[in-house]
Amino acid sequence: MSGDRRWPTWILGAATVLAVAGAGAILLFLRTPEVSVEVAPPPSDAPPPPVLYQEKQPFSVPLEEPRALALAPDGAVAVGGEALVLLDAGSGKPIDRMPLEKPATCLAVDADGTIYAGLVNAVAVFGADGAPAQTWMDLGERARLTSVTIRGEEVVLADSGSRRVWRFSKEGRLLGHFDGKSAESRAGFIVPSPYFDAAVDPEGGLWVVNPGRQRVERHGADGSIEKHWGEAGWEASSFCGCCNPTHLAVAPDGAFITSEKGIARVKRYNGAGTFEGLVAGPEAFDEGTAGLDLAVDGEGTVYLLDPHRLQVRRFIERTDGGTSRGKP
Repeated sequence: MSGDRRWPTWILGAATVLAVAGAGAILLFLRTPEVSVEVAPPPSDAPPPPVLYQEKQPFSVPLEEPRALALAPDGAVAVGGEALVLLDAGSGKPIDRMPLEKPATCLAVDADGTIYAGLVNAVAVFGADGAPAQTWMDLGERARLTSVTIRGEEVVLADSGSRRVWRFSKEGRLLGHFDGKSAESRAGFIVPSPYFDAAVDPEGGLWVVNPGRQRVERHGADGSIEKHWGEAGWEASSFCGCCNPTHLAVAPDGAFITSEKGIARVKRYNGAGTFEGLVAGPEAFDEGTAGLDLAVDGEGTVYLLDPHRLQVRRFIERTDGGTSRGKP
């Protein structure tokens, strides 16, 4: 019997359970505690939020898979997808069309008309006349550029693939990058899906969406978190699901405009991050709509890319103070 000792079945079973439980505990320990949590839906008698905007006539987008939206200083509307098109802001008629080597995943237009197009993992630059100017470095196979914004003399890129923010000069020189990690946020940016946006406020502050934490954060040039707002929840004032908001824009008065997936809706928050009301509620969108890129012009008109309807939709503030009510 020596060298062939047999253990009772119940002992082997218990050992297996303990081993699995131990492995699970180790994985749980290694995971960040900063994860999305499920919250209870609001009571059915919760008052509907005010709808602060009304829709104008939309523009048709001459692309099969539009993904990105930006406004040019001359009033043109830039839309990116399998190509880059410019639309007249008044009529919506196409002005120009530029071919792209890869699909555009994000867009920004500088004050001088220069266009910066994120092409999955690289950046293509076009002059104000639409002529190709340069293509910046490939950021690697892991990169997926989901936002490009202009901050003074810098071009800021949000990369959902590497979960970091890149800072470049306008000539394409890398200035730095950060991943959102700090003493207050050990996990940094939590990006479960390919939606990761950033925007600049009128004072030059850089605001980055941390979608897995359902909040918007202002970061310094070194990546430090200066302030943040937003929380998970089912109320209209909160962000629900695994990872919202998907897109962010800042109005001339400093108000924030956000869009979401899951429950497709567009909302307005004041400069302190306090919910004010809806730009458009879920009833304004087709089922399954996502990827609602945003821009706001100097008059406060909200431009919204609706890839499901292949439209650029426009919303202006109501003159009745938002007395209409919509679904949360």
